[in-house]
Amino acid sequence: MTADGDSSLDMAAGSLTIGSTTAVDDGGAGYTVADIYSNAAQAISDAATAQGTADGKVTTFYQDNAPTAEATGDLWS
Repeated sequence: MTADGDSSLDMAAGSLTIGSTTAVDDGGAGYTVADIYSNAAQAISDAATAQGTADGKVTTFYQDNAPTAEATGDLWS
């Protein structure tokens, strides 16, 4: 592992551990810390989008009078 003038590290060896709890191991794939943060941010965004889609799929109504269905698959009991 080598560091250059802009303090970036060449992770050719595949791992870096700072202290006892912070570690990066890209297995030689060449990911930077910025890549990892970007990928994590995209995963969080994708998960939020998926949750929003799932939340809007089916509504279950529990009431005496017939409800107005909001979407295909809504249930009334």
